[in-house]
Amino acid sequence: YDLGIGRFFDPMDYFVAVLSAIVHDLGHDGRNNAYHVSVQDELALTYNDRSVLENYHLSLTFKMLVRDTSTNMLQGLSYAQLAIVRREVID
Repeated sequence: YDLGIGRFFDPMDYFVAVLSAIVHDLGHDGRNNAYHVSVQDELALTYNDRSVLENYHLSLTFKMLVRDTSTNMLQGLSYAQLAIVRREVID
């Protein structure tokens, strides 16, 4: 069934949506932000108690992508495209 929303998205939008869905809980430890903040663990301290797990998932995602060329699906993008992908995934 076609909802007709495809006309509002370009290929970069689709890419960002799929990438975001894949990585949105990358490395999740089964605990929530409140737990990490209350025990003042490394993640809470690193991310200053703000959206601890969300920031961790995103940081881990981009570290994994840039560290290994065999898994870096962003390597063919221009600097401007990479900036857009990072901004949209992070937002």
